Amino acid sequence: MIEKQTPTDTTGLKKAEGLSSLSHLTLLSDMASGAAHKINNPNQVILSNALLLTRMWLDISPILAGYYRENGDFSVGGLSYEQNTGTIKKLLDNITEGAYRINGIVENMRDLSGSEGTDKDGPVDINAVVGSVLAFLGKDIPGHTHNLICKYGGSVPPVKGNALDIKQALINILRNALQALPDKQCGVIVSTFEDREAGAAVIEIADEGKGIPEYLLQRVFEPFFTTRIEGGGLGLSLARKIVSDHKGSIDIRSNPGVGTSVIVRIPAIRIEDRSPA
Repeated sequence: MIEKQTPTDTTGLKKAEGLSSLSHLTLLSDMASGAAHKINNPNQVILSNALLLTRMWLDISPILAGYYRENGDFSVGGLSYEQNTGTIKKLLDNITEGAYRINGIVENMRDLSGSEGTDKDGPVDINAVVGSVLAFLGKDIPGHTHNLICKYGGSVPPVKGNALDIKQALINILRNALQALPDKQCGVIVSTFEDREAGAAVIEIADEGKGIPEYLLQRVFEPFFTTRIEGGGLGLSLARKIVSDHKGSIDIRSNPGVGTSVIVRIPAIRIEDRSPA
């Protein structure tokens, strides 16, 4: 007699597997959030001190230069003043850039955890967002250029909005700039600064690409418009929408054969509306 076998019920097993996957994701999210918090605190100390030391050096360096002219060479940190000329500022710039890049990594970890970045009305540190963009595109950049320079403004005010949305807009703009370069010797300069007259934080992304003819400049924000053979997407169109949602503006200046600059302005949070933090 052949016994009829009852099909195995795998519903419970699938549920258990689903719960296990969910718990792993939750654990990963918690770990990412905790690590981001622990890294961010000491990094903010490094960043604030680096910015303060940079401002101090800008005040001190003319005094040292005057002393050098009157009294000749002298030692600074075991090196002669001549050897130190320009070096100290570069070292401080490197520390500042490194701290902003760590900020970018922290933001990516927070994105993974889902713990931050969803606030549509929160204060947004533009320099931190730029650092996050560079960290996100870090592996792609060497494939387009060996000359990417980032110049962080030391007094860029916070803006009101969503960090993830602004990050996406800047990623789209920077990708466009990288793809416009004819070879890896051509460069891209990313700059942040404050436009006090307009009351805005400014991000400028300038490339040494082929440039855009004037008659095409009005079309660059059209969806899927591109001057590249392989076709385009929603890059600049989406970027303009995001910036517009933040009550900002995007201006494009281009010289064929020289390059293109994309200038993003986002209104800064008024000083009286900023939190003490």
